[in-house]
Order: sequence, then C-alpha cells, then structure tokens
Amino acid sequence: MTSRSTAASSLLALALMTGAAAPVWADAPQDTQVQSAVEAAIAKADVRKPADISVRVQDGQVRLVGFADNDAERFRAVVAAREVPGVGGVEFNSVRLWSTGSQHW
Repeated sequence: MTSRSTAASSLLALALMTGAAAPVWADAPQDTQVQSAVEAAIAKADVRKPADISVRVQDGQVRLVGFADNDAERFRAVVAAREVPGVGGVEFNSVRLWSTGSQHW
C-alpha cells in the first residue's frame, strides 16, 4: 500500500467515525416534511391545544416550543414527535406548563 492510499484510507476512516461523510439519502424526509408530519402527529396525540406547541426542525432534530396543560400532555407531544419518520431527536425543554409560564389571556 502506498503512502498516498494509506493517507486516503486514514482520512476516509476519520470522516466515517466523526460522521462527516454521513450519506444523504435521496428519500430522506426534508425538514419541512418532518415539521408538517410532527405537527399532524401532535394534533392527533390528545394534546388539548396543539397550536400552543410550535415545531422547529433543523437537520431532522425537532425542537418543541410553547405551552402544555400538564406533564402528561407534554409527554404525549414528545412521544408523537419521536414516532415520526425522519426525526433524529426531540428537544422539549422549551415546552412550559401553563401553570408555571407567563400569564395568558
């Protein structure tokens, strides 16, 4: 093996280990598709006011922001989001409970 092919193999191995060369699949859902699917899933998940939870998606990572009536409702929204194909993870720390959030009218 030449030093050039050894260097190339080392770079490829490093890229694969760090995820830098992760393949992009042609049929992978785009963020807008994932966002729509997550919003629909939350609407079906027994969340009393699904419009109070907004969905943000970047590179398959979902961030839920807003308010829920209680912990069980917040949990149902998270579970619904995690079950959507294309979701790589769900961050939900920004979903506050109405009782602990700011006043609302």
